[in-house]
Amino acid sequence: MAVLRITSGHFLEMFDFILFGFYATSISRAFFPSYSEYAQLMLTFMTFGAGFLMRPVGAIVLGAYVDRVGRRKGLLITLGMMALGTVLIAFTPNYATIGALAPCLVLIGRLVQGLSAGAELGNVAVYLTEIAPPGREGFYVSWQAVGQQVGIILAAIIGYVINAILSAQQIDDWGWRVPFVIGSMIVPLLFVLRRSLVETDVFLARKRRPTNAEIFRSVARNFQVVIAGMLLVTGTSVSFYLLSIYTPTFGKTVLHLSILDSLMVSLLSAIFNAVMFPVMGALSDRIGRKRLLLTFSALMILTAYPVLHWLVSAPSFPRMLIVLLWLNFAYCGYTAGMYAGLTEVMPLEVRTTAWSLAFSLSVATFGGFTPAIVTWLIAATGDRGAPGIWMGVGGLCGMLATLYLYRRGRKGVGADSLRAAR
Repeated sequence: MAVLRITSGHFLEMFDFILFGFYATSISRAFFPSYSEYAQLMLTFMTFGAGFLMRPVGAIVLGAYVDRVGRRKGLLITLGMMALGTVLIAFTPNYATIGALAPCLVLIGRLVQGLSAGAELGNVAVYLTEIAPPGREGFYVSWQAVGQQVGIILAAIIGYVINAILSAQQIDDWGWRVPFVIGSMIVPLLFVLRRSLVETDVFLARKRRPTNAEIFRSVARNFQVVIAGMLLVTGTSVSFYLLSIYTPTFGKTVLHLSILDSLMVSLLSAIFNAVMFPVMGALSDRIGRKRLLLTFSALMILTAYPVLHWLVSAPSFPRMLIVLLWLNFAYCGYTAGMYAGLTEVMPLEVRTTAWSLAFSLSVATFGGFTPAIVTWLIAATGDRGAPGIWMGVGGLCGMLATLYLYRRGRKGVGADSLRAAR
């Protein structure tokens, strides 16, 4: 039950982010002036990506708070900020009603969510690592990713039902808001679940809490590890935002499949991922993070473009499902090793701040703008399989970071201190 309570807030974050991707076209028509469909979609994805620019700020400010005050309090604060962003997106009137204020309010909602997400993911990963039995950290931390997939599953189910019972015009007019309203209604339950959490024994065992200045100095001393960690995360962030956020738009606007087909692929992929993550997390405990990371980053580099090229050569629901399951297999294997590995290479006294900063820098630089980048790549090259190139770049970054962080059997600056704290 502790794992459920911990990951519940992260579920809301992913639920909201996935909905933004599912309904990008409707959101673009609701909040942005009508110059062209391409311009509207790009403005929507740029607004989506802008929230990720706040993640490094949240990682430093909120991450330092968590390392100084505690994991539990941080989880409550980030949940409240995520809820505020969800409510803003759900209830902001259309551009036709309030003009330029509409996209401004949506942007504010995304910025608040970005600030929150900057520390949420790192705090959840650290909490799970610190409560895990020795030798099972990979398995425990993998449930964080399962929480993401539950958010995707629920979003896909709700989206599928809405698209089945409403017309396209009704969805554009108001139907796209329904899932966001449902997300807002779930918030009180999530607060109840998280309020019952207790602080981790590892944090309580620390006899001294560092000041903000000491935390920032420690992060600066270890900034080389943070940058390497950022590249390690890139394999995950690019893959996630390509496969989970961009897929519905890709299926509808690029492959010209029905939105119901795209939603069904997203739903089946999320179910597949929810099963695979704990398996891969346990495998990382058994064979080691390095071997898992190198294997699956290589799969991204070698196969992402060829399989997407095969898909766009003759688009169909079965082909899209096969390709997405394969790419998600590579994503799951890599990410299961990355979550636990990133936690273990960070110093214990600044673990949340350093983990969150590495993750946030990657998402702000690469992952969050992936939908906009691949939209541009397709338009610039005329190659509908071009998103596979971008996923291969993410895999290459992950492979290089893995070789650096695990050079000569290096286990990380935080692994020993975590064992000592226990």
